[in-house]
Amino acid sequence: MNFGIGYPVFNFYAPTAYWIASFLHLLNFSIINALKISFLGALILAFYGSFKFFNLFFDFWPALAGGFLYILSLYFPLDIFVRGNLAEIWFLALLPLSIFFIIKMSRKKTIDKKIFLTNTVILSILLTSHNIFSSAFFIWIIPFIIFFSKNRLINLISLLTALGLGAYFWLPVILETKYTFAKEVATLTFYQNHFLCPNQLWQSSWGFGGSAAGCLNDGMSFKIGKIQLILFILGMLFFVYHLLIGKKNKSSSFPLYFLVSTCFFLFLTVYQSAFFWKLFEDYLNIIQFPWRFIGLSILGIAFFSSYCLQAIKIPYKSF
Repeated sequence: MNFGIGYPVFNFYAPTAYWIASFLHLLNFSIINALKISFLGALILAFYGSFKFFNLFFDFWPALAGGFLYILSLYFPLDIFVRGNLAEIWFLALLPLSIFFIIKMSRKKTIDKKIFLTNTVILSILLTSHNIFSSAFFIWIIPFIIFFSKNRLINLISLLTALGLGAYFWLPVILETKYTFAKEVATLTFYQNHFLCPNQLWQSSWGFGGSAAGCLNDGMSFKIGKIQLILFILGMLFFVYHLLIGKKNKSSSFPLYFLVSTCFFLFLTVYQSAFFWKLFEDYLNIIQFPWRFIGLSILGIAFFSSYCLQAIKIPYKSF
């Protein structure tokens, strides 16, 4: 691999998903069953983490529905059944739980050692779960901690400690990648051929092929889910309306940041964002596929779906 030079997979690809599946294999599960259990475990964790995260802002039933809407977004089966991307699935599973503990810790007036330790460990696992998504999360979470977190110092210490725990992965990536062709291989993919048309986020045919240039030649689906998108738009409108009529409170700052970043991630998937990609081409071309940003948007979509369900006060929520 890598032009006959060798390919140090565990040094240059985020190892979390490998550790988990390999541990299951060491428990005498076959490789296939270990992978299946790993995918299933990630889905369960993604549901639990998103429910706990949403429940910080919403009542039980809207939060529960939001958890289901998160893991039922069609990006999950795309990653599992078409792309077979175990690393992305585990990132998406750990993401809501990481945000939950960061917010939980920021709401504490004193340092809770158990929450601090749990948050640090989960962050370290998240930051070694996927090369691109983990890097994007790190860039995204720093402004949140600085501007929207009360105990910003404790959260920053937790984040830096998590980086230290993941140094066995990040240090070789930073210091030794230049000795391989890993980055050059990644940038051989022309991102310009993999933008989406906006309608593909709403409807595109399911398939087991690959991504192709244009809006009609893709062999895989990029639809997020019609129910998710409808509830997301309604939730977004409710949120903006509540801000405009003066219902803004201390807890509105994070949802606003979350809404802006979710819309920005969705924007980066479509052709209309080509000018932005061109401006930061030297950094963004390693991402390869603009539609990857769908994965970073679906948690925000589920969050504002919960906001919608909270706002409209649907009766018989238990049903």
